[in-house]
Amino acid sequence: MGEVKKILAEGKLQERDIHNGRVFVDLSENIHFHYREHRICFSVEEYRLFAEAIGKGLEVLNEAVEKGYKENPEEKKARIIGGRQYVNLKMKKPLKSAYFNNRFVIEEQAEGYTDKFHIHFRDYRLVMNNERTLLQFFDTVAEAKKSWFGDVRKLKIASLKYRWGDEKDHLSRIRKKHPGDKEPILVSCDHYIVDGHARVTKAIRIGKTKIEGIVLDCLFIDTHFIRLMDKKLKIYARHTNDWKILDHYKQVLAKIWGRYNFKKEKGVTHY
Repeated sequence: MGEVKKILAEGKLQERDIHNGRVFVDLSENIHFHYREHRICFSVEEYRLFAEAIGKGLEVLNEAVEKGYKENPEEKKARIIGGRQYVNLKMKKPLKSAYFNNRFVIEEQAEGYTDKFHIHFRDYRLVMNNERTLLQFFDTVAEAKKSWFGDVRKLKIASLKYRWGDEKDHLSRIRKKHPGDKEPILVSCDHYIVDGHARVTKAIRIGKTKIEGIVLDCLFIDTHFIRLMDKKLKIYARHTNDWKILDHYKQVLAKIWGRYNFKKEKGVTHY
């Protein structure tokens, strides 16, 4: 069900290929459950748990239909009829797949195979036999990425997230010699502020709704090294009153991520 916050990208697919109207289970190197163009891979233990939940769900569904249950697009509440929503699988490692725990790959199949393209995501496989559908898939994902990142030059302040501290704390750390509203900030692709909390806070206080920034092509959790280096260089700069190394570090970051063309004013880079 869920609740949509924002549609990142949307399109209309080609019709299904004629053979993608089936449902079946096969035994090969492991167990495969096929439904239309979807396939899920299981070990014996995993499939038994899956089949148990499906079987119980079918039993309860049949009873509910006899009592008058009908599908309703307006229904907002979900009733669990098979399996247990808030209990992990009854396995030693419920979060680890038996076969393809970390796999993510897109394949083109050899001549003679029915489906030309396979997209594997852990135990799940999505198949396509139409080049147009594959290209639309790529284009839609690219559009969603662009939409999620937002404008890499003028970022909407309302979409940014503070990872720590409050407004008063960040405002107190604004240095007088840096005006704050002229310096691009660093933001992770999941919209957390990596560098520039005080600048964002000041921008909010003076009524701004957008701020210049660099969107890094990584999640906040992956920016530990960037934040650690920034912290160490700032400590050095404050002790020595020499900001050139930190300034150079910001320039290197910009070249690596390719997100922002820095402007120079009297030999000083605004970052």
